[in-house]
Amino acid sequence: MKNALLIALVVSVATPALAQKDTQQIAVKQNPTVSQTVSPRDAFRTKVLAAVTPANKPKVDGIIAILIGVVTSPPNGDIAKAFEISFNNEAKKAFPKADAPQLDALRDLVTLQLVNQLEERLAESRVRVGVIGALLKCKTDNACFEKATTGINRDKVNAIRKELENKTKDLEAAERMGNFEIQRLMSAYNQAETLSSSVLKKQADTQAALISKI
Repeated sequence: MKNALLIALVVSVATPALAQKDTQQIAVKQNPTVSQTVSPRDAFRTKVLAAVTPANKPKVDGIIAILIGVVTSPPNGDIAKAFEISFNNEAKKAFPKADAPQLDALRDLVTLQLVNQLEERLAESRVRVGVIGALLKCKTDNACFEKATTGINRDKVNAIRKELENKTKDLEAAERMGNFEIQRLMSAYNQAETLSSSVLKKQADTQAALISKI
């Protein structure tokens, strides 16, 4: 597991979509005309997450929050080492009585939650950079702006535009920072997702049973 994070992935800021998720999909029928798909990774994560007791949830969330900061700004750029050291430290502090199998199950859950939250942050950063790019291109041309932001959630677009409408001089700097943030998040996301592939080789029911007993 430790070695899984060491796989380096070269990522371009211009990459238009997230890294490919697991190709195997589980179809979930909601009505005769609408269907959604849930990846095996998300199905596993949901099952194990549901086993976390209400008393333990704040502790688990706390570990994840710390790890988000660690993997997006790792000391010396070593995400694998930073993840392992930080997880071990925080898990032992939060759950001092947990045995090795329980800590292993907790690591799996944290990894899957980490991937999920990094994915959400990456999507938000891309939206922001897209809106900034549209503002730089279109200036005060509303028709141009609407066309340039087609397909992006309008509430998010309007909120970002309102935030930045009086900061036109800072837009280029904001765009550069946004692209840097995307690159940083994408690197962390890809390496966390690589680790999650080893999690999926395990049984969700087994890991959920261990998590519920911590």
